[in-house]
Amino acid sequence: MDIIKVKPDVLVCKSDICLFDSSTISYLKLIAEHSPKKRARLCAHHFDDDILHEMLIVLHKDTYIQPHKHFNKTESFHVVEGSAEVLLFDVNGLIKKRIKLAAKSKDTPFFYRLNADTHHTVLVKSQYFVFVETTNGPFRMDATEYANWAPPSDAMPDRIKKYQESLN
Repeated sequence: MDIIKVKPDVLVCKSDICLFDSSTISYLKLIAEHSPKKRARLCAHHFDDDILHEMLIVLHKDTYIQPHKHFNKTESFHVVEGSAEVLLFDVNGLIKKRIKLAAKSKDTPFFYRLNADTHHTVLVKSQYFVFVETTNGPFRMDATEYANWAPPSDAMPDRIKKYQESLN
């Protein structure tokens, strides 16, 4: 499989057939562990302009994803390993729904799909949260709105930690 690194924590499979296995997950965990953002992704789609985007994503428990929403997009998660909560927010930043996700649990969903332009984030509950995200392309930075009521990803770590603790 031909894989190229396009950013320190983003890889792209350039082969016609992409296969992900346990060694792929181990490799992404290693990248996530050492990434400043504490995450890693391997894209199965080749280009930002592709109509369908599928990514194997590993989030470390210390990752922070600023609440955001996508315009005219759907996204789904299929959990492979670990557990997390997806939080959905109202326009003022109040939590309106918590969605628990986990792999290999008879009582917790392993699949989630969001069909609305709603601010959301992910709180990782296990050491690592591994999932396949599927969304429609093309990828455009201006098609995502980050919540101004939450700290940005590059905020001081103590500010982010305090915010994340307020979400629990």
